[in-house]
Amino acid sequence: MDGEIMKNTYLFSYLPIISILLFSLPFAIYGLKPASSWRC
Repeated sequence: MDGEIMKNTYLFSYLPIISILLFSLPFAIYGLKPASSWRC
């Protein structure tokens, strides 16, 4: 029971980082796409 709570808090501590990465990923792709198209 105690180990399960520790695992959940460990998971939830990474949740903001994962959400920020997922949120910034489309912007990174959108930012890189025009740069690569300008080169062509």
